[in-house]
Amino acid sequence: MNEIEYELREQDLLAFSEHQIRETKALRKRRQRHQSTIPAFFVVISLFLWFYYKDMVSAAYVGVIALSWGFLVPAYMRWTTRKQLLAMYSDEDKQRILGRYRLSVAKDALIEKKLDGEESRIPWSEILRIELTDKYAFIFVAIDAALIVPRATVKAGKLRDFVRAADERIAAAD
Repeated sequence: MNEIEYELREQDLLAFSEHQIRETKALRKRRQRHQSTIPAFFVVISLFLWFYYKDMVSAAYVGVIALSWGFLVPAYMRWTTRKQLLAMYSDEDKQRILGRYRLSVAKDALIEKKLDGEESRIPWSEILRIELTDKYAFIFVAIDAALIVPRATVKAGKLRDFVRAADERIAAAD
């Protein structure tokens, strides 16, 4: 039986929501607009002021606004998004969700056990897919819900072997 043991932290809880947001086409387009399109418009105005009116001071101000917009507005958007995501979870929810877990690959189901005693079984037919990123493995149990496995906190077992065994079970269940 393949199994891994890991710890789920608050920052990991946010990671899945941020991953989903990054994958949304409309939000990607909005972020691109704030990172490049609007600053590019300000740069064009700055160049116009510089070359047509020979007003270097105003051109510099508009250029600084363009750079500030390109860096600060996306950072502000990420900060407010994180704040909104954290507000969705009460302290009781966080206490219930966060902690140390053990996931085991069994023949008929994925066994999730919180190390304080709570255990659940998820049939392989209910697991949609496993998505790997640089820092996380997301085990999708619904389109908008997943088990979050942070690579940095895996204490026991090898994540690669676990994912390979789980993928085989998911494929066999289809």
